[in-house]
Amino acid sequence: RQEEMQQLEVPEKEGDPSEVGRKRCRREVQEQEVQGEQQQQKQPGCGQQQQQQQHPEEEQQQHKLEQREQLQQQRTEAELEACRARRSLPILLFDLNGTLTSHTSRRKAAGTNHPRPHVALLARLAKKFRLGIYTSSTVRTVAAAKQMLEKIAGCPLFEPHLILYREHTMPALAMHRENGGKEWDTVKPLGKWFGKMDRVLLFDDDEYKALAGEEGNMVLVPAWGNGELEDQGCRVLEALVAAVEEELGGLDADVDVRTVVPRIRQRLLAAAQARKEELEQQQQQQQ
Repeated sequence: RQEEMQQLEVPEKEGDPSEVGRKRCRREVQEQEVQGEQQQQKQPGCGQQQQQQQHPEEEQQQHKLEQREQLQQQRTEAELEACRARRSLPILLFDLNGTLTSHTSRRKAAGTNHPRPHVALLARLAKKFRLGIYTSSTVRTVAAAKQMLEKIAGCPLFEPHLILYREHTMPALAMHRENGGKEWDTVKPLGKWFGKMDRVLLFDDDEYKALAGEEGNMVLVPAWGNGELEDQGCRVLEALVAAVEEELGGLDADVDVRTVVPRIRQRLLAAAQARKEELEQQQQQQQ
């Protein structure tokens, strides 16, 4: 019996599939799990790695967005400053027929417009001043003339909100009609449409077009006529552009532009007179 008891108490051999072996396996598994959890705590998990990888990308996108907003703000401020600077420039309003063009009327049509020589030089003024049109013609005639002039110049010349036509004029005084004027003649008021009269000039070939009290705003331009009077050698516009650039180009924003009107007028008259003398000499030579 003692031998039997001793045989029962003999420890199991290593590797035997006994209860002791199973416990040892469970302990090893538990130790491995504990070690695995400790390693996970020391090292960031997959989700944390993705977050850390995404964090620099989000910062970079945010930085780009801030840069874009800053550039947009700078661009907007620059555009506003340029707009304010341009609004302070002198406004130059041009008559059409007799000043920039020679217009032949046609019934129920816009008629025919011929450009005055050197009209393309207005492109130089459009870069430095605000150009507009003030005419007694109809909207249809103005649209056709504007298209023609800007095509010749190769660029936009006139600001859309600075285009005034017959609806913006007033009937001429009765005294004008009594002295030989036509019933449909009109005058071109400026103070009615512009608040700062010291920054507006009207270039016109008819002196009576200036409203009483606004004569100082008009630059009288020697007329360019129809048919045989369409002198292709006329250099009045050439003189006009040069005079405006020299007389108005260096003025400060608070200077009254009407102060230079007499000098510009004189230069235009001199150009017209020089051309007249030139034509007379040519006629004498032909005779």
